[in-house]
Amino acid sequence: LEKEVEGLLKEWCKIHDFFTAISHHGKEVTNEEFKEKLSEFENLLLEFLKPFPEKIKELDSLLDLEVPTKEHVDKLLKVLKHSKHVEYFFSKLTSPKWLSFLKEKGFFSNPPKPFREGNYIYFPIWPQSGYLIKVAVKKPREVMDIIKDIPETENFRVHLDLVECSFRMPSSIAKEIVPFAKKWVKTPYLTLIREKLGDLVVKLTEEGENEAAIELLDSILDVTIEEGRDEKEELMGESRSTKPYFNIWEYEQVLKRVIPILGSKMPC
Repeated sequence: LEKEVEGLLKEWCKIHDFFTAISHHGKEVTNEEFKEKLSEFENLLLEFLKPFPEKIKELDSLLDLEVPTKEHVDKLLKVLKHSKHVEYFFSKLTSPKWLSFLKEKGFFSNPPKPFREGNYIYFPIWPQSGYLIKVAVKKPREVMDIIKDIPETENFRVHLDLVECSFRMPSSIAKEIVPFAKKWVKTPYLTLIREKLGDLVVKLTEEGENEAAIELLDSILDVTIEEGRDEKEELMGESRSTKPYFNIWEYEQVLKRVIPILGSKMPC
């Protein structure tokens, strides 16, 4: 999608340069050349200004396809000019047959970043990760490979969706998310990621992936060293204190769900 927008901007710049050269620098062109560029300019404007209902019809026709092709994905790129179009398409899309084409065109390569506005920080939803949740049951291997290639992001909404994907996979594949989840759990933001990962520990344990379950649980229960003590204090035997990455209540909730399962599946 980014490449498509970049292409449109380049096209716009070429047209701008053409008319600027005529109006400000006296460039001479034939009537045919002028009419051709004017037509290109009108078509470009129409693409951007096309009414939303018309876009919906085009998107619906693509959604109705039983067997999409590369050509259909190319058409999709031309239609998706606004974030609302993207949200609409992926909220309706359920067919796993689009997955490989969308991956090839880079639809899963740019998760939205958090952004600040005044004193607040916002975490945008990612329509594409919502689609991955829907197709993870039928295409678990493919979805996991996509998850592993998604660039890192601080957007915890994306993390939550990717963990949700893992619940729809066999644990033999779902366990591959653990190295990524170990980073996500340390987010400084208030989120449900710890509870979700606690549920993933339960799933992995119940399905026999004990090593991955323990590795993930160890990361969930990890603590950080509290900064502030200098070298002199440490030499005097005053050790640094530790603090959890999240509050004690959240630790308790995770342990209440996990410990009984661990005890039954991995008795001492």
